[in-house]
Amino acid sequence: MPRNHANPGATLEAAAKTRKDDEAKGIPTTLPWSANKNAKIWELITELSKPENFKVLFGKKDQKENTSGESKNAVFTRIGQRIWPGYASINKKTVAQRTKNKYDGLKDTYREHAKKLLQTGGGIGAETDGRLRFYIPPGGPDAATCSEAQNLWQQITEDFEFFPALHAI
Repeated sequence: MPRNHANPGATLEAAAKTRKDDEAKGIPTTLPWSANKNAKIWELITELSKPENFKVLFGKKDQKENTSGESKNAVFTRIGQRIWPGYASINKKTVAQRTKNKYDGLKDTYREHAKKLLQTGGGIGAETDGRLRFYIPPGGPDAATCSEAQNLWQQITEDFEFFPALHAI
């Protein structure tokens, strides 16, 4: 929604009106992401992992690969339509924005937990110079992962069940 710098309250009023209109049409203010054991969140993570979405949201895996030319908004619109087809048929822009908001929340929570892999245990020789304290491969801990890192991984995944799937992305 464009910002009205001369009257910032007008933008807030317009957003409130849009939310009210969407609710009247059947789109809840908060989409039921957590229903059915977080099924919609898992669908979102699956969609984020698809090559056509990954390329736009996270960058190319192979530098020789062509860019898609799509915008992030277009990707969130497509993902929102796939996950919430009924709501998207009412207002795909609202569903796209709420899908992006959920993505942003997952990303922020992932980063918060991933920082634990950067933090030092303190003491002599604990400096990391911004490098990973522990390297855990995309698939999670393996035989080469030290027990301290495995314990930290277990703690993180108990706190945030989506961490392994997001880490793999």
